[in-house]
Amino acid sequence: MRKLLTVLTVLASTMSIPSIAATSGSMFAGPKADIAGVTAAAHTVDPKAQVGGAHVAGDYALLQLYFPPYASGVAIFKRTSGEQWKKLTWGGGALGGSPTSFGVPVLISTELCSGWPPGRSAC
Repeated sequence: MRKLLTVLTVLASTMSIPSIAATSGSMFAGPKADIAGVTAAAHTVDPKAQVGGAHVAGDYALLQLYFPPYASGVAIFKRTSGEQWKKLTWGGGALGGSPTSFGVPVLISTELCSGWPPGRSAC
């Protein structure tokens, strides 16, 4: 029974993300190839991580991560040579500051932090 409730909770949370994104703001923003690349990079850091949102601007990406059934976190990646993505920070809970504190330029930081659905920004 507990396992069934956990599965239903995970399904409900993943199903609500697109409906929130459809109403205002977007959980995913940026070129689709970049989102796919940084999502793959996140899965190399932790294969259990689920990317619930990703904003890509220039050579930087801000991700919202979920570790079912209860944990969540935030990650920032930077594109290095070619299409490789390097982890700048990865942690549970909130970001704990602006992306600029991790070396992200101010204008890129502003872009990464804007456009999320209300109450869903990682910044």
